[in-house]
Amino acid sequence: MNSTAPLERLVAGDPYLRFLRASFADSDAVAAGAALAQLGEPKLLERLASDKLDAALEDRLNGLPPLLSTETIAILRRRRRNYLALNVLRRAEAEEVLSAFTNSGIPAVGLNGIDLAWRAYPDPSLRPFTDVDLLISPAHLDAAEKIMAELNYHPAPETVALRKSGEAWVDYQYEHAETGLLFELHVELLHHGRFRFDPALALQRSAGGFLHPDDRFLHLALHLSKHSYFDRLLW
Repeated sequence: MNSTAPLERLVAGDPYLRFLRASFADSDAVAAGAALAQLGEPKLLERLASDKLDAALEDRLNGLPPLLSTETIAILRRRRRNYLALNVLRRAEAEEVLSAFTNSGIPAVGLNGIDLAWRAYPDPSLRPFTDVDLLISPAHLDAAEKIMAELNYHPAPETVALRKSGEAWVDYQYEHAETGLLFELHVELLHHGRFRFDPALALQRSAGGFLHPDDRFLHLALHLSKHSYFDRLLW
């Protein structure tokens, strides 16, 4: 039995996915053009924004014959510049929080976007992120929460309820009162289920504030399985 058959049927029936495959995987300008003719540029821009793949496509198109109008290319370039600017601002905020944690003896590790944008991509604009994920030990949650309050981050309503009830959870959310940047403090790497991922070992193996490459690979693979392939194609 061909386990890829459902995926192949999904791609075949969706001109957006066919366009992405032709552009990224196959470098086939003819197939990309045929898919784009069926999809239309406005719909392409809409779905790229949802998947956060605008910058990646703009980067990829540099190696292909012209496919998009000058107006659409200008939009993609503007989005890419915006992603870079926002990533830089969010990184600066994250470094302030990480510095405060370090000064208080709280080991913390950057996850997902804050990690990948600079360590896995040739240009940080290619991996936009909207919040900052940090892994800490459950034993440090109280101290970390105090620091977040001192830095003007306030717990989300769900986090307030969890902390009030004392119920153990996987992550806790804090939003800056002025910038709106959301931090997720993870005390586990995964929700409980079929997979287990020892956060204490991951913290111990980390270096420079980031997961060991082996742990990062495993975490990303399990994160993808949790959200499914098509929640957001950037993942």
